[in-house]
Amino acid sequence: MKSVGNRKSTRLRGYDYSADGVYFVTFCVTDRHEMLSEVVVGAGSTRPWVELLPHGIVVETAVSHIPDKYSHVAIDKYVIMPNHVHFIMSIQGRVDPAPTLGQIVAYLKYQTAKTAETRELWQRGFYDRIIRNSDEYRRIWQYIDNNPATWREDRYYVNRADASHV
Repeated sequence: MKSVGNRKSTRLRGYDYSADGVYFVTFCVTDRHEMLSEVVVGAGSTRPWVELLPHGIVVETAVSHIPDKYSHVAIDKYVIMPNHVHFIMSIQGRVDPAPTLGQIVAYLKYQTAKTAETRELWQRGFYDRIIRNSDEYRRIWQYIDNNPATWREDRYYVNRADASHV
């Protein structure tokens, strides 16, 4: 069995990730397979948008039910891209026991993988950023909103045609 080794944590040391706060979260499909949505351009619109595929519909349903599971959590903004998900999550009004950001994301990943009937839907881990002020919040909101329009320049975009020639 191949050893994964120690991974460096991207979490802020000493920070309470169950505390009230606003977080920007991103997580990716295993091997960045494009199975959640398609970015659609045209059809009477000047702005690209995402059209959800069956796995993406499962993800959207799970995201919309997070506040049902965790009454003190709100998903303020999200986008389900072809191979990753971005969202802004607010935690307000601490409850006991208070789940951490990691536990909430793990629950979301578990529910979607279970419903999608694929154990290997998500890459391990996730990226998060603590949103510290209203300017940063607006900038991240706009980034999520514009993500379909900038898909081909996105760091998560994989040009499968180019990759097959390597």
